[in-house]
Parts: sequence; C-alpha cells; structure tokens
Amino acid sequence: MNFDELPANCHGDVLAPHVDEKIQSYASSLDKSQKDEDNSLGVMFAQKVKIQCE
Repeated sequence: MNFDELPANCHGDVLAPHVDEKIQSYASSLDKSQKDEDNSLGVMFAQKVKIQCE
C-alpha cells in the first residue's frame, strides 16, 4: 500500500491479521465451495489499514 499522497502530518500502516490456530484449522477444514454466510470468517483474515494524523 502506498501512503505517499497522505498529508505531511499523517502516516499509514498495514496491520497483519492475528488469527489463532483454532480458527486457522477451522478455515482450512472448509470445502473451497462453501460460502461464509455473513463474511465474519473472512474479516478475521483481512489486513487492516491504519491512518493516523497529528
């Protein structure tokens, strides 16, 4: 992710997800054709972007 265009008083970080082994095992056990009805599982594996301005 490129944060070069942020104002000078701001900086950005990409935060890696922290998924425990139990959730990783569960996700690995699912069939690839199965769908997560409410997207809650995908949210656990998503990177987050943090932008902070002073």
